[in-house]
Amino acid sequence: MRALLVGSILMAANPANSQEVTIVINNEDFMEYVIIPVLESLEMDSEAARRLMMGTALVESDLTYLRQHSRGPALGVFQMEESTYDDIVHRYFKGPGQNEEARFRRTVMGNYSAMRMIYDLQYAAALARVRYWMETEPLPDKDNIHGLAVYWKTHYNSAGGAGKTYKFENKLRRYLSSIRED
Repeated sequence: MRALLVGSILMAANPANSQEVTIVINNEDFMEYVIIPVLESLEMDSEAARRLMMGTALVESDLTYLRQHSRGPALGVFQMEESTYDDIVHRYFKGPGQNEEARFRRTVMGNYSAMRMIYDLQYAAALARVRYWMETEPLPDKDNIHGLAVYWKTHYNSAGGAGKTYKFENKLRRYLSSIRED
């Protein structure tokens, strides 16, 4: 497999299939330019939220897939299904009698298109964070990797979903061990 680093994106060509190119987003750049700015703009930033969001993106798409492998309904690096997207938009951004918080979030979210989650990484991240925000259970401690994995499985992937908590844990631990110390 040949690979080419283009900015924050790794493009790898599979010699077995000259038509196939895999694009991978650099984890540190994804955190710095997508997750942190979104969490800060939503006023939902914490180290636990950052780790939950990174773990979600890694386990859902490996920061590679923009559409579910089996051509299923999940979209974007957070692999949110359109029905979940519609529920969030309907309940929190379009309903009557919105409070200031909902109006603020609607301003951050912009237009209403599930397909936007494919090409707008910050939009997808904002929706994923709001999906977690809808739950009343507080986020686990930032150092409780297993707790973050269970939170993802329970509140994002669902009990009947194909995701495995051990995969979340492994991917998040690998990311955390790769972070460069400044």
